[in-house]
Amino acid sequence: MKSFIDWQAESPDTRSVNVKIYPNSMTIWVYDDSIPHSGHFVECVEDIDLLGTAKLYDMAEIERIRERYKGTEG
Repeated sequence: MKSFIDWQAESPDTRSVNVKIYPNSMTIWVYDDSIPHSGHFVECVEDIDLLGTAKLYDMAEIERIRERYKGTEG
C-alpha cells in the first residue's frame, strides 16, 4: 500500500499533502502545483485523482462561461 509520503516523493517539487487533525476528525488535502485546480480532499492515496479533479473544474468553468455568454453569439 502506497503512503502519502511515497506519493509526494514521486514529484517533491510540485506535489503537496496537507493534513489537519481536529478533535473528532481529520482532513487530507492533496494537490500538484503543475496541474492547476487539481487540489481535492481524500481519505487515502488511492483516492487521489489530480487530472480528474482538474478536468471537473475545467468543465464547470466552461459551462459557467457558456451560460454567461448565452444568447450573445454573432
